[in-house]
Amino acid sequence: MEDTAEDQAEIRKSVEQIVGSEANPLSDQQKTDERNPWMAEALWHLCLFLSKTNEAFRAAGEVVALEEIHIGAKDHGPDVVALHREGSGFGVSIVETKAYKQNPNKAINDATEYFRAVDRGDHDLRLRQAVAHMRDALPAEVQNLISKSLWKANRFYIPNPHYDASEMMDWSNLRPSFKTLKVGAGRITIMPNALPGFNAFFEGVGDRMRAIVKTMNYV
Repeated sequence: MEDTAEDQAEIRKSVEQIVGSEANPLSDQQKTDERNPWMAEALWHLCLFLSKTNEAFRAAGEVVALEEIHIGAKDHGPDVVALHREGSGFGVSIVETKAYKQNPNKAINDATEYFRAVDRGDHDLRLRQAVAHMRDALPAEVQNLISKSLWKANRFYIPNPHYDASEMMDWSNLRPSFKTLKVGAGRITIMPNALPGFNAFFEGVGDRMRAIVKTMNYV
């Protein structure tokens, strides 16, 4: 973006399409179905980015590339996809994000259903596109080590529930539903995000987005 009135107005409009504005606030339904899920995806895209230097954020190996984030919550395709190092080769991390205030178990079940669809090959076209896109952004010597069909043999599933911290969960419990996934339970890691004040958290993110866009450097 350039430091022009036109581009500043464009980015402000784009932000307000996601989080609403004082003049045109989002409905509760829009917040639940569109804004909160998009923010959750963006937050976990950031977490995987930070995992390159902070191992506490890693579910699989070191992340070497991330697919671009969706520009809208209703965009099709996997929520977050990353290429990670796996031994002497590479693997694909696939994140399915859910933002359910009061039902983290449903979030896991719904994420598992998505991963079953991946197992069936329902998302092959989009995953091939994502892997090819990330692969092409890497140095040529690394590209030669990455098959465009890498996700078929070396994929890792990350269910990512965002929920209110008042919901008590023991994430160490075994989940029989994971045994039905082709990757095996050892290649699945839950990355939960228990939010103290679910609604207030997402409202706060929206407020900060609106504030930052008024002052950021567009050049």
